[in-house]
Amino acid sequence: MITAASSGSNAGSAVAAVFIILISIVFYFVPTIVALARRGEANTGGVVVLNFFLGWTGIGWVIALVMACRTVTRQPVYYAPPPGWTPPGPPTAGE
Repeated sequence: MITAASSGSNAGSAVAAVFIILISIVFYFVPTIVALARRGEANTGGVVVLNFFLGWTGIGWVIALVMACRTVTRQPVYYAPPPGWTPPGPPTAGE
């Protein structure tokens, strides 16, 4: 015979299990969440793939987190005109 107390306990256990699973999934994807929050700063695609496929290993999760947190320094691109090119002179009044 099933009593009300035992069915309530089972429902509470099920809710707790679902809550723990959801928290675990969020924790597992912390590197992905960090990379998405820092759009343009991290290699987001690489972090997502590494976290999804190798995050379960632990070391893959740590590497993904480091990749998501690092700051990428972009080198400035300088334009050099081709050899022999000279800038045009100021316009003259007759032109």
